[in-house]
Amino acid sequence: EMRANLLISLNKEDKDISEFELVASETESSLFNIFVDPDYHRQGIGREIVKTLEADEYALWANRIEIPASIPAIPFYKKMGYDFKNDDFYFEDGHFALEKYTKK
Repeated sequence: EMRANLLISLNKEDKDISEFELVASETESSLFNIFVDPDYHRQGIGREIVKTLEADEYALWANRIEIPASIPAIPFYKKMGYDFKNDDFYFEDGHFALEKYTKK
């Protein structure tokens, strides 16, 4: 089974402004720890991060991408095409499980 882990941190003027992680297997990928510093919100950074990760060759293996989302992040991910995993409002460790099917 193929598996990949990718952790990236972005910084500007020696300040971490974003970080994120992609974990992938042959059938599914998960995006973790997507964070954008509040000083940089509403500038398209989060959207570009998610679009870039979804286009990564590791994510392209997947039939499905899952993201654990905090309550304030749910509207953002819904705009990006994610919905509650199995149509269930499962809440664990301060996050809801969201998913997006990439292949029909």
